[in-house]
Amino acid sequence: MLAYSLVSKKPRWSLPSIVLYLADVVHDISGAVVAIWLFFNKFPVPLATSYAAASILLIRSEIWIWLGVLRLYEQRTFK
Repeated sequence: MLAYSLVSKKPRWSLPSIVLYLADVVHDISGAVVAIWLFFNKFPVPLATSYAAASILLIRSEIWIWLGVLRLYEQRTFK
């Protein structure tokens, strides 16, 4: 739905796509927190730190991509 609103002639925001995406972000972040906790319980500290950094980097990149999509949507909607 979000991709459709970005490529359509009349872009509009869809509340279901917002809710689904935010639920997905919350799920991903909570999964990353659990994974980081398990990394530090099961692996040596240097290895767990590198895995935790990679998990945090993935979550940050997902949020960064979402912010780019929002900027693109705002640019197309309000120009």
